[in-house]
Amino acid sequence: MLIEKLKLPVFDERNFFLHDKHLVFSMLKTSHVKSIHHYVLGPEGSNISQAAEKWSQLNSLDHKTKLIYCDTPEQAVQLSNSEHQPQNISFAWTCAVYFKEHELFFKYVNHGLFFEQFIMKLDCMQLASKKQLKIDCNRIRVSAHPSPAVLLTDFDDSFEIIDAMSNSQAAEMCAKELVDACITTESARHIHNLYKLHEFGSPEMVFFASLPPSSANLLQELLSDIK
Repeated sequence: MLIEKLKLPVFDERNFFLHDKHLVFSMLKTSHVKSIHHYVLGPEGSNISQAAEKWSQLNSLDHKTKLIYCDTPEQAVQLSNSEHQPQNISFAWTCAVYFKEHELFFKYVNHGLFFEQFIMKLDCMQLASKKQLKIDCNRIRVSAHPSPAVLLTDFDDSFEIIDAMSNSQAAEMCAKELVDACITTESARHIHNLYKLHEFGSPEMVFFASLPPSSANLLQELLSDIK
């Protein structure tokens, strides 16, 4: 079989035409773009959702912005393209430390996965629980997303990690007493009325806004009309 018949993936490099960000942001603010949908990891309180929201506010786009919560970053990338609407621009948000970021990059070759980079301090990462806990002979069951779960890998004798889809879902699991504690954000801790056991901190993090092909096509059309 000839290699050509396999239809191997090819990166879509045409998104480089959008690197005139000043022009792109000017277009996003016009009436030609009725709405901007941000597909983010949910539920409410995740760092990724907060990054998308803050980015929208800083760029004066929050008046036409809608957050759409997803179960995984993979789902966010998929839906940002498949749910395209007329005069709508969609972004799927991911994070530099997402443990499958490289898979997204090499799987969705027709998406501008790193179209926009946004640096923000993490909403204070912490270990939280429904009540004060004591370390005893029993290991504490902690819900955590695989990425921040690494914070506790050197303490296997004390903690058992239970996988969560996000920091905010980890807090939700803890609030339902499915686990003893969780690694979560300050916002999610507050939403679920949890007790702070330990504060890991708020380091700076890089977040990425991925531009799906459907939105890239629309922007290309709009920008072509004004050139």
